[in-house]
Amino acid sequence: WSVCNSGAWLAALALLDEVPEARHWVRRVADAIRWYLVYPGGDVWNIPADGSPPMHVRELSGDLFRPQAAAALISPDLAWLAFTRNSSTPGGSQLILTLLVGGAETVYDRGTIQWTGWAPDSRHFVYSREGGAALQLGQLGSPPSPLAAGIGLRWLDGDTFLYLSGSPGSWSIMLGGLGEAARPLAAPAGDFVSF
Repeated sequence: WSVCNSGAWLAALALLDEVPEARHWVRRVADAIRWYLVYPGGDVWNIPADGSPPMHVRELSGDLFRPQAAAALISPDLAWLAFTRNSSTPGGSQLILTLLVGGAETVYDRGTIQWTGWAPDSRHFVYSREGGAALQLGQLGSPPSPLAAGIGLRWLDGDTFLYLSGSPGSWSIMLGGLGEAARPLAAPAGDFVSF
């Protein structure tokens, strides 16, 4: 059997006669998804590598498991956590930054925000606003600045990154860096480009 969750709907396909436990598991998954839709938060746990018992660090209320979960929410130095939370504005959200352990939550930006990820230096991060292609460069302790019009940003090292600019049939793979203008590397043909 398989269970699919696409946020707004749940489809559970089970061969109930062939797998007696299927009804139990479908019911448990449906209960978990209902709980998630009511409480889209999460918890931070410290799980020691030496096998010591895990310790609960804090509870968070935010969108920790939605589309942004494809990118690391915790900074590479393990000090910071970034996540979005729905705001009172319809369709809007807040980008929240907090120290992973013991920090107050700070609203860094508001709008239609999609998290892209942390830079390797753990001080910079990238997210998009208002439609997904308006990439913003964030920095701890500083306001955001426009980075580029693009999607699919990937860091190459602490200062250099690639991203895809353009539209289907007219793409450019761009090379950019902190504090320097981006330049095109390649213009792949086709509607769908992966790099």
